[in-house]
Amino acid sequence: MIPRNGDIVLDQDALAAKARRASLYRAALALALMSALLAGLLLEDDAAAPAGEAPAPGIALPPVALRQAPVAPFDSDEKPQPEYAGPVASLEQGYPAPAASETVATSTPVIVESAHAADASVVPKAALAYPGALKEPAPAPAEPATAKADPVPDTTATAATDASAAPEGFRVQLGQFADMRSATALRDTLSRQGYAARLQVRVGVGPYEQRKAAESALAKMRRERGLGGLIVAPPSGKGLIVQLGVFAEQRNADELAARVNAWGYATRLHARVVVGPYPDQQSAQAALRRLQRERTLEGVVIMPAS
Repeated sequence: MIPRNGDIVLDQDALAAKARRASLYRAALALALMSALLAGLLLEDDAAAPAGEAPAPGIALPPVALRQAPVAPFDSDEKPQPEYAGPVASLEQGYPAPAASETVATSTPVIVESAHAADASVVPKAALAYPGALKEPAPAPAEPATAKADPVPDTTATAATDASAAPEGFRVQLGQFADMRSATALRDTLSRQGYAARLQVRVGVGPYEQRKAAESALAKMRRERGLGGLIVAPPSGKGLIVQLGVFAEQRNADELAARVNAWGYATRLHARVVVGPYPDQQSAQAALRRLQRERTLEGVVIMPAS
């Protein structure tokens, strides 16, 4: 059958209409994609702009409508496929936290021992082995030593015969004396004025000009005689002596000095006057201030021996 001219014209018009509809659909789809892309660029520029910064003058963009234009349906068997932009890569990256340093700084304390320091608060057991020797307590922390003579802490008894001479409590130490008569006179004067004053006698060996010589003598007595002691400064402040004991009774000090002299050592007796005891540190400090004011005496408050 041979088509007529009118049928050919109708077929060509239908094909042309289909082609126009396909072109309109593709144009609408392209317009929608371009609008979405333009909107994304505008949002990215707004986000990148610093906070509080005003936009440049003269640039005002109207809002972009994301409405899709209507597309006439078309009957083609081949429908246009939407363009695929592909997956969007994530911009988030994780960074591991730096490992905490496990290095711990350690330090070793360095103890510097002064050649003219006061008597130590801890006395070796060997130094207390002699009958009648007293243990040296530490000075009270709140009251620095102000005695002009070498401030040696007070003592408590280590034997029953000396317990009453060194009762517990805070005391005021009034320096040291190389002359026993001067120390005895001060004790008697303070006792007449109502102070509970006592005399303590220290037995020492020396003096030695060098600390090494004093340490050698102390080591020899400990090794050969089993007698310990402390290296301290004498009342004169010149040289060093090896303190062998502190006694509340002078006869005990004289006995130890005689024995050490027989061993071939030159001994020295030094006396000091202590006042007290007082129930607390404040009372002892008040007594020290009164002694300084009334008798111009310098001293130091010492704690009870433990």
